[in-house]
Amino acid sequence: METKAEEEIRSQVAPFRTGIDVSTKTRAELIPLLNQRLADLIDLFNQTKYAHWNVKGAGFIALHELFDQIAERVEESCDLVAERVVTLGGRAEGTTRQAAAGSVLPEYEVGEVDGLQLVRTRAIPRPPISSRRSRGHWTRTSGSWKHTCKVAREGRPCAHPNEPCDGGHGSFT
Repeated sequence: METKAEEEIRSQVAPFRTGIDVSTKTRAELIPLLNQRLADLIDLFNQTKYAHWNVKGAGFIALHELFDQIAERVEESCDLVAERVVTLGGRAEGTTRQAAAGSVLPEYEVGEVDGLQLVRTRAIPRPPISSRRSRGHWTRTSGSWKHTCKVAREGRPCAHPNEPCDGGHGSFT
């Protein structure tokens, strides 16, 4: 039997009852995390399809097919993550607008159409997903990513550059 507090959490975060053996508190923590990953995956899918449609230059056909194959794999992952959210009793937030509002992926540079340049920009190492709690804590400069939380901007090393960062080393913003 749910307590009043658990029922309130469930109604807000996991509005649908489920028969799985996962506590309401745990589901309330998992659903937003999974929806965040879903937003990133939908954004990645759309960016990859954009590259597939618009690639030009040397190796066109190989890259065109490669981007299509990658997009198919990403789409499968979208489906799996969305189904996990629903299994936990949540609502999969997967519309294009929800994904655009929620994604922490860097904006795709729509002018890029040269095949090799597309591969280079897609292959740049990204900051760890766990570190991207806020878009403002990582900045892309000269083809690489730099941790730019408040502590790092003050010239002090961040104690946790590969862990979730709140930018001020207090509560998450």
